Amino acid sequence: MRFINSGTEGILFVSIDNHDIEVVAQDFVPLVPYNTTHVALGVGQRTDVIFYADGSPTDSLWLRVTSGPRKYTIHHSASLSLSAT
Repeated sequence: MRFINSGTEGILFVSIDNHDIEVVAQDFVPLVPYNTTHVALGVGQRTDVIFYADGSPTDSLWLRVTSGPRKYTIHHSASLSLSAT
């Protein structure tokens, strides 16, 4: 999955509830893949991640995005629907 901060101002923090995220690539930054619970994205930055959805095929996962300075935090969330392959 690729996370993209397409905004023009501010850092985004992305997480998937109850799941670790394996960061495998970032723009212009060589890295050794690592696991984390959230990803910080600067303006215009792209990050490629892998996560393993567990549970049944009908379960929902919540992708959460937090933006803005800490004292003006705005929370966004979306449900991910995944199909078994």
